[in-house]
Amino acid sequence: MEAQQITNYLFISILVGASVYLLISLSLFIVKTKRIKTISIYSTIASVVYILGVIFIYLLETKNEKFIIALLLYWLKFVLETKMANKLSYSNKKYLPYHITIILTILLTYLSIVVGIRDINLMFLSLITVNIVIGIGWLIEMKYILLLMNNIISIIFLIIFPNYPTMAILFSLVPYGMNSIYILTKEISQTVKSLEVIETKGDIILEAQISQFKDFVSLLINRIEARYPSRYMHSLNVAEISEGISRELNLEERVINTIKEGAIIHDIGFLGIDHRKLSKEKPYEEDEEIIKHIWIGRNILEKSNIFIKYLPFVLYHHERLDGSGPEGLKGNIIPLPAKIVAVADKFERLINGRDSQKLSVKEALNFIKKYSGKFYDPMVVNALERYVQKHFNY
Repeated sequence: MEAQQITNYLFISILVGASVYLLISLSLFIVKTKRIKTISIYSTIASVVYILGVIFIYLLETKNEKFIIALLLYWLKFVLETKMANKLSYSNKKYLPYHITIILTILLTYLSIVVGIRDINLMFLSLITVNIVIGIGWLIEMKYILLLMNNIISIIFLIIFPNYPTMAILFSLVPYGMNSIYILTKEISQTVKSLEVIETKGDIILEAQISQFKDFVSLLINRIEARYPSRYMHSLNVAEISEGISRELNLEERVINTIKEGAIIHDIGFLGIDHRKLSKEKPYEEDEEIIKHIWIGRNILEKSNIFIKYLPFVLYHHERLDGSGPEGLKGNIIPLPAKIVAVADKFERLINGRDSQKLSVKEALNFIKKYSGKFYDPMVVNALERYVQKHFNY
């Protein structure tokens, strides 16, 4: 088969694959989590850039222009996919040294063309250099060995077909089409895992382990909250209220115990919050810096089969029915145990003055009821009201 035929088939295959992925990215806008929506936006833009770049590389007649477009495409994909990776890992890495190196390589390549230095080997060297830089970036910053391997594959294609620039460049772009797929798939699998974990992991933990774990968790939470006078006994109080709400909902005893345990551990992410962020007398827990405790908690729990049972409590106890919570879950997608702890957590903070204000029991209950159906599940709010009527004097 001639090189031109291979190039033609390769071009069509890349376009078909990229178009299918573009449709998948667009379809994810319906998913009810902010992070997946944001990642899918970057993924969609990356797909459009990728498709346009491939078309230009295939159609352009001048070899030099193909190399410049390829370099720009490598870089733009890297920019967009690092943003996706940052969202996935709750980080804010800048990748500045890598971007500077890539931009300088592109500029030097362009200047060499302008001044008349149009050595094809120099052009291929520029493509290989950028691939090396991007691969090192993925490995060092995110430990994404698979994406490093993609760059190695791209380099191999560039080395194998130096006499067929268009085919070599298109082949080198095939692994780049896999990067977004890898990141997007990783995020979806993590989200599904966190939503289903309370059902899939609950029965595999031995009772003996749970018993020992309860004592350890109570000690740990007490130690965390002893650091902050404004949070003293918060988690234990939330656990008691959560248990009361659960009983008003007539949940099974096993589920009630799990909810109580999850409520105790719901703020474990405060282990990673700078205590100076809580130096105020009454810090507001939804502050941008403090809300990070849910993601810190997620990172702690995901590393253990025992801890992971409580992931929904830690990650979703600040979610709201209207989707305005930090993870953007909405309505029935929010697990019921997380809805219970969310109501108990807010009520406890209001009556004990742990937020920006301290309310009476009646005022706090009216506050919760005011946002019933918007922030809080009406069924859970009604259960809280029944619990309060039985156990509080107001």
